Amino acid sequence: MSQMGGYVMGACGPLLMGWIYDQSGSFKSSIFAMLLIVMAMIAVQVWMTVGNKEAEGQVRR
Repeated sequence: MSQMGGYVMGACGPLLMGWIYDQSGSFKSSIFAMLLIVMAMIAVQVWMTVGNKEAEGQVRR
């Protein structure tokens, strides 16, 4: 699932960043958008990892 998300972002990323640049006229907005997307992806990964560890702990009891 992580790879799929990475490939989708990799395929759509240049188009999205170009569109944001066209709308704002600055790469600062594009870089800020990329940072937000990366932080969201990290949050999802942490959430999935913590949820998986909790599920494993419940099975072992």
